[in-house]
Amino acid sequence: MSTFRTRLRRGITGTATTALALLAFANPASAATDLTTVHVVQLCTQGGQFCNGIERQSFTTTEQYPNMFVEFVADPGHCSDIIVRLSVDGPTIKEVQVGPGESTGAIFVPATAGNHLVKLTAFGVEGGCNVGKLGSWEGNVSMQRVN
Repeated sequence: MSTFRTRLRRGITGTATTALALLAFANPASAATDLTTVHVVQLCTQGGQFCNGIERQSFTTTEQYPNMFVEFVADPGHCSDIIVRLSVDGPTIKEVQVGPGESTGAIFVPATAGNHLVKLTAFGVEGGCNVGKLGSWEGNVSMQRVN
C-alpha cells in the first residue's frame, strides 16, 4: 500500500475513532456545547526530539460538570509518531504515543468547578521523516465537561 493510502486510511480511521470516542464519553445530560474542539499547530525551534512549542487552552468546568475529558488526534499529515504529554493545571496527567491520524483516546481528568489550563507538549519519535529532530506537530484537541 502506498504511503499516501496508508496515511489516508489512518486519517479516516483516526477520524472515526475520534467520533466514536467523543460519543462514548458524551454525558447524555450534557448539552452539545459542552464539547470544545480546537485545531492546534506548534513549531519546534529547539533541536532534538522535545518540542519547545507548548499548546495552552483555557477550559472552564461547572458545579454540575466539574470533571473533563480531553482527547488529542494527531493530524493525518504527520510523517512520524509523536508522544503527546497532557497536563492540566500543572501536573502531567498522561503521555500517549500517537501516529498520523491517531487518537490518545478520551482521557478522564478529575477536576473541580472553575477555570483550568490544559497544556499539550510533544516529543518526536524516530521513524518516517523524523531522523532525530521534531520540526512541528499539529492536530485537534477536544475537551468536554462531565460529572
